[in-house]
Amino acid sequence: MQLLEGDRRVQEFVDASGLDFSTVSQHLAVMTREGAICAQKKGKFVYYSLCCQCVRDFLECMAKRRASKICRRSEAD
Repeated sequence: MQLLEGDRRVQEFVDASGLDFSTVSQHLAVMTREGAICAQKKGKFVYYSLCCQCVRDFLECMAKRRASKICRRSEAD
């Protein structure tokens, strides 16, 4: 969800998730390779951002769901 707020460095994901740097970096590499996110080098850091509107839409939906408790499993049954 951090990507909805703008560009982020790997370390920001590490700090937020508690995962190790290499794990986060590998996940970001896969998402970049698949076109879900974009990577841009700025100085000595690489910043990641959303570059696919459908991914942004999905994350926004999940953020709304989390905040308002909409779309619970029982509603879908």
